[in-house]
Amino acid sequence: IYRVRTCAGIFQRNLKNCVGATDLLTNQTFGEDEQECLFQQLNSVNPMKYRSVPSYRWLSSKHECEWAGIRCDDDGNVRVIDLSGQNMRGNLPAEFKELRFLQSLMLSWNRLTGTIPEEYGSMQYLVNFEVGFNELTGTLPMWTETRNLQLFNVGSNSLSGTIPSFFKNMVNLGGLHLFDNAFGGPIPDFIGDVSNLKHVRLHRNFLTGTLPTTLGRLNPVELNLSKLQLSGPLPSEMGNMVGMKSLRLQSTPFDGIIPEEFYNMTGLKRLDIFDSSLSGTLSTNIGRMIDLRALRINNNKFSGPLPVELGDLPRLGELWVHGNQFDGAVPLEVCSLKELASLGVVHADCLPMNSTGIVQTSCDCCNTCCNAETKMCTPVSE
Repeated sequence: IYRVRTCAGIFQRNLKNCVGATDLLTNQTFGEDEQECLFQQLNSVNPMKYRSVPSYRWLSSKHECEWAGIRCDDDGNVRVIDLSGQNMRGNLPAEFKELRFLQSLMLSWNRLTGTIPEEYGSMQYLVNFEVGFNELTGTLPMWTETRNLQLFNVGSNSLSGTIPSFFKNMVNLGGLHLFDNAFGGPIPDFIGDVSNLKHVRLHRNFLTGTLPTTLGRLNPVELNLSKLQLSGPLPSEMGNMVGMKSLRLQSTPFDGIIPEEFYNMTGLKRLDIFDSSLSGTLSTNIGRMIDLRALRINNNKFSGPLPVELGDLPRLGELWVHGNQFDGAVPLEVCSLKELASLGVVHADCLPMNSTGIVQTSCDCCNTCCNAETKMCTPVSE
C-alpha cells in the first residue's frame, strides 16, 4: 500500500534549503538557497484553522495524517490537501503526482507562483483541483489521465493561452472556473460535449470570436461570460439551457436581438446583459420567467415599449432599463410590484433630455432616473 510518508519526503526535500521562510510559531529561519524554496511556509500552517480534528504543524514529528489540512483514508493514503488561505509562497511541487490516491488539492487564496505542473495530469483519482486567487503564470498543460475531475478552478491568476482540448474528456466535470486570467482565442465548440457542466465562469479574459451554438447542449446552473471580447449574436440554442439560474453576459459586445428561445429559461433568477450592443424589443414572453429576481439590460440599444408582462414577475427585485431607447412608460403593473415589497430597485430614463426637455421613459416608481442623452443618473427623492 502506498503510504502517506511520501508526503513528508516531498516537503522535507523542498524545504530544507529555503531562504526567508520563517516558522511563524518558533521564529526559526530556514537555509540560504532560495532556488530550492518551494512552499516556504508549509511548516507554519496554523492548526488553529483546523479545529474539527486534532491537527499539528506540517513537518512535525507527528504522522502526516495528523498535519493541518491533510485528510487520509483508513489505509493512511492522503486523499485531501486543503491549505487554502495560508499566505504560502513558492511553486506547485510536481512531486504531488506521487500522492497517487489524492482526490482533492485545494490551495486557493495563497501567493503561489510559477506554472501548473504537467505531471498532475497523471493523477487518476483527482476530483477537485483548486488553485484560484494565486499568482500562477503560463498556459494550462495537457492533462491526459485526470478524467475524474469534477471541479477545475484556476480563477484569478495570470494564466494565458487558449482553452485546451483535454476538458472534453472530463465527462464528470461540473465546475470550470477560468475567470480573471489572460486566456485568449475562441470558446471551443467542444465545450458542448462536457455534458455535466453546471458552473461555467470564463469572465474577465481575452476570449474572442462568437459564442458557439454547441453551448445549447449544456444545461448549466450558472454561466458567466461577462467582460470578454466576444461579439456577434446570442445563439438561439442557448434557450435549451432550461436549468439556468444565473446568466451573466454584461460588458461583452454582443449584438443583434435577444432570441425568443431565451425566454424558455423560465427558472432564471438573474439576467445581466448590460453594457452591450443588443437591440430590438423586450418580448412579452419575459413574463414567463416567473423566478426572475434581477433583470439588468441597461446601456444597450433596445427600443419600443416595456412589456406589461414584466408585472407578472412576482419575485422581481431589480429592474435596470436605462441607457436604451425604450419609449412610453414603466408599466403600472411593474410599479405595483413595489406594493408586494418584492421590487426594490428600478432605474429608467425618466429625466428630461437636454435638447428637447422630453422624458424618454416616464416612471412613477423609479429609485433612480437617468438622462437618455447624457447618461447621467440621479436618485429620486422619496
